[in-house]
Amino acid sequence: MNRPDAALVADAWLRLVVGLPTSCIGPTLPAARTEPAPDWVIQGFVQHTAVGGAPGIHVPTRRSVVQVDTWAVRLDSRSVPWGIASRLAEAVWAGTFLESAQEVALAVPNGYVLPLLRTVHALGEPVKVPDDGAGFAHFRFDLEFTWTLSTMEV
Repeated sequence: MNRPDAALVADAWLRLVVGLPTSCIGPTLPAARTEPAPDWVIQGFVQHTAVGGAPGIHVPTRRSVVQVDTWAVRLDSRSVPWGIASRLAEAVWAGTFLESAQEVALAVPNGYVLPLLRTVHALGEPVKVPDDGAGFAHFRFDLEFTWTLSTMEV
């Protein structure tokens, strides 16, 4: 069995958050200008990147820090869809307060040891990233996931 990493844990948890389009969650922002336009161009995208953390010293628990970036774009307009990117960021932030998203076994692909999420909390508020001139709306903040494995098979 493979051991999951922080990115897999974050991905599985984000898919539990109400209001997020599950087809628009991942570690890499897909291209926007393709035909037909991908789902995320309409609904926005939630990108996650593991950026650090600290393992337990005496117990096999991890405290993984994951950067969350929310994105939105309008290909047929010059207006930047800040509201869509903000709505996604706020849904993730609010999800950290739901009891149903704490103390839960996370669904991961077959072949992985089941990760058990203890807690997830925001390390800051979603922050608007200034427009880069390309018309993408972008918010960013960090989450800390405290988790362990259902079994410690080597």
